[in-house]
Amino acid sequence: MSAALHRLRQGRCQLLSLVQWHQAQACGAQQLQQRDFAAQAPDVQFARERKGFENELSKLRKQWADKRLAEEAVATAAAAKAKAAIEAKRARRMQQDIATKERRKEAYQIAQAAELELRTAAKAERLKRAELRAEVLDVAREERRRRLLRLSCKWVTPQALDERIQEALDNPLPLHAE
Repeated sequence: MSAALHRLRQGRCQLLSLVQWHQAQACGAQQLQQRDFAAQAPDVQFARERKGFENELSKLRKQWADKRLAEEAVATAAAAKAKAAIEAKRARRMQQDIATKERRKEAYQIAQAAELELRTAAKAERLKRAELRAEVLDVAREERRRRLLRLSCKWVTPQALDERIQEALDNPLPLHAE
């Protein structure tokens, strides 16, 4: 039971303190109202000055915003101009690259044609040399054939061979002379 009594006393104390606080607030509000009526004149003047400052600040903010927008427009225009200049430069460079590429292609084609002509001339020269070599070989073969024909008249024929064999058998000669 003592705990219940103790809680009851605490609740009563809290209730009393709450009532006292409420009364103090009411008294303070009355005193504040009395003070407000006395100090209302300077507050009104302060409020007017503050309103004037706020109006001036609002005008300055609008000016600053307009100035910022103008600067952004100038910056945007400058960026657009720079981008256009870059695009124009890129277009010129592309045209130059295309022209350079065409010139290189023409030079390559000319070089290829010249190389083809050189290869054709070299092939013709090789064919000409081969024909000359074939002619020289033909002449050499013909000359060899004529020489062999000239020499062949001294050659032994099969009939002459039989006669020579018979003669050698009839007249033997020693291989070593002593």
